[in-house]
Amino acid sequence: HEYNLKSDEAARYYTRFNPADANGWENRGSGIREVAFGYFDLGRIAEGLKALEEGAALARDPRNKTGMSFFPYQATMLTAAWNAQLGNLGSARSALAQAHRAQKEFIKDRSVDAELEEIGTLGLGLLECAIDQAEGNYAKIHARAVETADRLVRIKIKAEGNIETRNNVLR
Repeated sequence: HEYNLKSDEAARYYTRFNPADANGWENRGSGIREVAFGYFDLGRIAEGLKALEEGAALARDPRNKTGMSFFPYQATMLTAAWNAQLGNLGSARSALAQAHRAQKEFIKDRSVDAELEEIGTLGLGLLECAIDQAEGNYAKIHARAVETADRLVRIKIKAEGNIETRNNVLR
């Protein structure tokens, strides 16, 4: 965990020095994610969630002129899932709404093609299953999973890079 904290610190200093480097912001996000995972592994859940909130805030950092990277979007998804697992359903729903907004911003900033946008939206829809599970609504989970798998299978993949993403959502 100490290594991850130091890695995050290095990325934080690097983005202060060179805020125009998109890879620096990606490294910052990766560092925060690993710190959050470390906190969760240590049972320090509140600190892990706080780290993810910090990661989601990278998209709003005024020094970041490189646009939305994947990590702030991922951080909102992880926050929703973990809050649902903890039974914090209000926080989970709030994070899910934030994930939907972050997805739209990411798609706009990164010119994501329509095919990948559809795959990502279906995957994000599955995140609602974590909330449904916390509420004990297993019939809704099953129905959503069946519908999502059916829609994913019917997508005719045109961009080769989207095949793996679709298959990961299917899993």
